[in-house]
Amino acid sequence: MALFKLLVLSLVGVGGVAAAGKRGLVFTPNSTYPDDNKIWVQKGSDLQWYYNYGSRPSPAFAGQSQQNFEFIPMMWGVGDNPNETTWLDDVKDVMNSGVKITHAMGFNEPNAPYSWGGSNLLPAKAAQAWVANLEPLAKMSVKLGLPACTGSPDGLVWTKEFLANCSQIVSQGGQEKNCTWDF
Repeated sequence: MALFKLLVLSLVGVGGVAAAGKRGLVFTPNSTYPDDNKIWVQKGSDLQWYYNYGSRPSPAFAGQSQQNFEFIPMMWGVGDNPNETTWLDDVKDVMNSGVKITHAMGFNEPNAPYSWGGSNLLPAKAAQAWVANLEPLAKMSVKLGLPACTGSPDGLVWTKEFLANCSQIVSQGGQEKNCTWDF
């Protein structure tokens, strides 16, 4: 599955900017094989960004500038309280430390069970977490990527339910609005 994501992300790039040649990687560095981590950032690599399913850059890439190998945070899943903002606070801490975050992604395979690597989220719970954690980043000019559902037939159904729930939350007490997303 990760290899498939790498291939898709390499072909499409963040925000679908294949023409610009942006290639990305989902990679969680392995402390047991630290030399493997260097493969992705060696001279001549055309990878320009990565994500690690988390809110903070991987320590293995700490020496890389955001300009050369951009870290993109992902809110992989949601804990018991979907209104908790620990993930947002972590991303803001990273930004306040001088790392320029330009993109963020929400929820890995939320329509799949944990046993498959999914974050196993109901659309309503995911929408609450999105409004609490990702919507504030949009106000800071960070581009947001919708949850990455599996390719199964229920992925589109999940996404539609998520967007409906999200719109309902942000529209409370006023004019009808939609949640922010860029890719």
